[in-house]
Amino acid sequence: MNVKQLYCYFFYTLYKAWWNIDNAFGASGLFQTSTKALICMLQVEILLVFSLGIYCRRFFHIYEHIPFFSVPILAPLIILSIVKWSVFERKDKWENYVKEFNELPKWKNKVGVSVTGIIILFVFLNFVFAVNLNLQPNGLKW
Repeated sequence: MNVKQLYCYFFYTLYKAWWNIDNAFGASGLFQTSTKALICMLQVEILLVFSLGIYCRRFFHIYEHIPFFSVPILAPLIILSIVKWSVFERKDKWENYVKEFNELPKWKNKVGVSVTGIIILFVFLNFVFAVNLNLQPNGLKW
């Protein structure tokens, strides 16, 4: 698999998780299942970007005092959003990815879901560790 297919499989895993949740509880809310999956993907990516920012600040003393609404913060968020739109939402490409990955053998999907879960857990724990490194005696310093 190339990087784009792995990225699409990450979406597929989150999509299937939200689809199962929606079907289990009979949810029909404001957001479609694909939108929920994209929001979760963006959240994981934001945690990763913030972790990298904390590491840059901690170890390289880059961006010591940076406001939230600035280019180094907003540029990655805008780029991630544009990538999401072009890969998934534009012309409803996400439907093709779901169909493609639904046809995979069951054991491949189980392995893929496990790997995706481990990656999400790693990103979350990485963020917790980065925030822990950033703790100051006076509280969290952004």
